[in-house]
Amino acid sequence: MYERFTDRARNIIVRANGVAYNYGQIEIKPEHILIGFMFQHKGKGVIIIQQLVEPEKIFDGLDKRVQGIPQMRPTKELPYSRLTRILINNAQEYAQSLQHDYVGIEHIGYGILTLEEGITHEIFSELKLSKEEYDRKVRQILSIK
Repeated sequence: MYERFTDRARNIIVRANGVAYNYGQIEIKPEHILIGFMFQHKGKGVIIIQQLVEPEKIFDGLDKRVQGIPQMRPTKELPYSRLTRILINNAQEYAQSLQHDYVGIEHIGYGILTLEEGITHEIFSELKLSKEEYDRKVRQILSIK
């Protein structure tokens, strides 16, 4: 499933699994992917988000919401929540729409922004960051029309 993912994109997934596990969750949720995403120090997707929104505001939104998630006893390799599967699918479709043969950080960022429910949706709605605005910035940076 992840053979088309760049090393950085795979690192986001690995970090998300660790975050979910440390929170005692039974599955990886989009907010865990967002935490992994925000801890990447390189990559077009992270740079774009940082240009559009102050990272501290995203972390503030996560801190308010993720702490309140109930804890359960997980296994080591956690399954994906329904929203995380949608996020990953949307990231893959976005990569294809840009005619990329890989899934990178910029595609995962778009996948996060496509969600229409859940914690990540609430955060980006409050910050007024849309997938359209993000897409424009990705296309601008990649010189795609």
